[in-house]
Amino acid sequence: MHNALRFGGLVCAAAAFALPAFAQSTPAKPTTPAKPAAAAPAAPATSPTQGLVLPPSNATVIPTYNSMNAETLMAIIKSQSQAQITPDGSDPQGPMLKVQLPNGLNYTVLMDDCDSGQPALCKSLEFRATLPPGSLNFAQINSFNASMRYATAYLSDKGVPQLRMDTDLRGGITADHIAYAVRIFVKLVGDYVTQAK
Repeated sequence: MHNALRFGGLVCAAAAFALPAFAQSTPAKPTTPAKPAAAAPAAPATSPTQGLVLPPSNATVIPTYNSMNAETLMAIIKSQSQAQITPDGSDPQGPMLKVQLPNGLNYTVLMDDCDSGQPALCKSLEFRATLPPGSLNFAQINSFNASMRYATAYLSDKGVPQLRMDTDLRGGITADHIAYAVRIFVKLVGDYVTQAK
């Protein structure tokens, strides 16, 4: 019986020794990692355009011209009336368009400040109309200039009444702006002729 107790004590001691070793060799149960705390929303960045209303992405972009060739100008003039236009490229300074309106009025557009390209691109336009010599005197021309805007009337060195209006394309203008200039000049030529009668 004494031996049995000794043997039982050895078994218990062996079991007590093996238990921590067994516990160390058993793989640990996988644990679910803790979810990170939700980050606080970042403060909105201050932008120079903050508060500005931007145009919709399908907004129409209107082209502008800093310079123009004679063909484009002819198309704009034709869109305003049934004018007959004769281009003249003989002047080395730039193209010239001779315009005849259905009512018999005529005027010329000189294209100035042109480059040497083919076709030439020009940065300014000069509208001109000429009346028969003697149709307006100096007092009538002064009266015209005092009452009309946009264009200037004058007598040439040969006494020929002239009407002139300039348009600059530098900085960019639209085709509608040029079309408006054409309509203004045609009206002024008509007023000029009326005053000459």
